[in-house]
Amino acid sequence: MIVIYLQTSSPRSVIWTVERSGGSLSDVAVTFTCYYSENGVVIPATLTSNRPYQVVIPDGSQSANIAVEISDSAFLSIGGSFEALIDEVKLLNGGFVIHKS
Repeated sequence: MIVIYLQTSSPRSVIWTVERSGGSLSDVAVTFTCYYSENGVVIPATLTSNRPYQVVIPDGSQSANIAVEISDSAFLSIGGSFEALIDEVKLLNGGFVIHKS
């Protein structure tokens, strides 16, 4: 599960919390791409980078946070939304890929 909240202090960012269930054994890496859209149209210049992001949930933990910076010039509209597309989930202490799109 991915949970988000918006940080409005400088630098503005979207904080993504990636959670796992079903155990906390081994490190898990989650690679994802995030987008901002308004009325279903992706606004590409909103985030400072359109590259994939990766967060590692360490062995023994249930969640990890990652901040994705919002461009200083970006205008966020009422009704706009941030979306995350999971690219890959990988068990690091064994190299097993659980999901890859």
